[in-house]
Amino acid sequence: MECTDKLTRWILKLSPGKAYLIFGLLFILFPVWLRQVGLFVIKKRGKRGLIFEVFCLVFIISALSSIIISCLFQLHTQDIPHFFNLMIPILVFGSWFISNGIASKYMIDYEKRDSEYFFGFARIIPAYMFRFFHLCFYPITIYWLQKEINKYEA
Repeated sequence: MECTDKLTRWILKLSPGKAYLIFGLLFILFPVWLRQVGLFVIKKRGKRGLIFEVFCLVFIISALSSIIISCLFQLHTQDIPHFFNLMIPILVFGSWFISNGIASKYMIDYEKRDSEYFFGFARIIPAYMFRFFHLCFYPITIYWLQKEINKYEA
């Protein structure tokens, strides 16, 4: 029974260099990468992932809309309204950090699935935090993240 789609299989097998060029340098494509990898590990752990999917959708829509609306304001040489300057960063960064937190938790859980009962709570918290910040500094670290993701079984 195949549970992954073509895009997810392609992302899991993508070389780190190509992943950096495609998803690391284009911010608008990073949420797609995060969503696909996050949903893959969540489903492999036997969970639904509805909350993660909602926050990723908010992340994708808010990031895309901020780019489009900002470009439209610049084309019409108008100032960007203050509510836009306030709300969009809160939506983008809030949904990004929550999505990163959920994805990093399930990525570490998936990677440590063979020794999850013997790993220990005190030793796994730094792994979660390291992966969370790894995902936050994505343009620089997506190369090393992709090396880990290539080890996942599609």
